[in-house]
Amino acid sequence: MDLKFVIDNLQDLGVLPPDQSLTLGSQYQLIARDEQLSQKAIDKCEKVFLQWSLNRGVNIEVLKRFQNLWSVIKGKDFPLVGFPYSNLTIQQVDVNQYISNQSEKLMKNLTVEEVEITDYV
Repeated sequence: MDLKFVIDNLQDLGVLPPDQSLTLGSQYQLIARDEQLSQKAIDKCEKVFLQWSLNRGVNIEVLKRFQNLWSVIKGKDFPLVGFPYSNLTIQQVDVNQYISNQSEKLMKNLTVEEVEITDYV
């Protein structure tokens, strides 16, 4: 598949359907090796990320594609606000399950505050 075609049509799910998303990784690697294509891809990524940040209706599959492309080219994730990371686990627990003695039971009203993991990375 032509790499310029991939960059130009990455956000068109009609041309590159969602079931092809997993197969695009090899194209991302080839794009990353070409300086001109990399710059074109980064520019396109930044436009999509800006649309996302402005709540302009970016499809989540498209966003994941551009996030993956950015990661391959730059070697790190773009810090998107509100991006649903697939490896994030959010869980509520009942503290009583973990309390073993009376002094700890005094802490049963303890509230664990939500934190942004990006503050600690």
